[in-house]
Amino acid sequence: MTDFMERQVQRLLGQAEQALDRLDWADVKARAEAVLRLDPQNADALALLAAVSRDASSGEFGVAPSAVGAQALEVPPSPGAVPNGAPRASGQGVGGRALPISFVGGRYQVK
Repeated sequence: MTDFMERQVQRLLGQAEQALDRLDWADVKARAEAVLRLDPQNADALALLAAVSRDASSGEFGVAPSAVGAQALEVPPSPGAVPNGAPRASGQGVGGRALPISFVGGRYQVK
């Protein structure tokens, strides 16, 4: 992924985080889906859609479960991906590649 695309993904995730703070589930869904258009296996976006799906299934937020994008939740793992719950070596990304020092906990660290 290019630096430009990575910046766009991080910007959209930041907007999704702000929407989450407001409990604006429709906006969270829209931002997470936009991230997945740029990075189809983005773990943060998939987790956000799963949260929207849980809230939609309870009927509290007016987002129909079918509107959540179930296909996005069924993205096959990339080659070398770590299974859910399996620990990654510190500082390693997908496929064992080293993460840049600006990554903390899988996300960019902003100083």
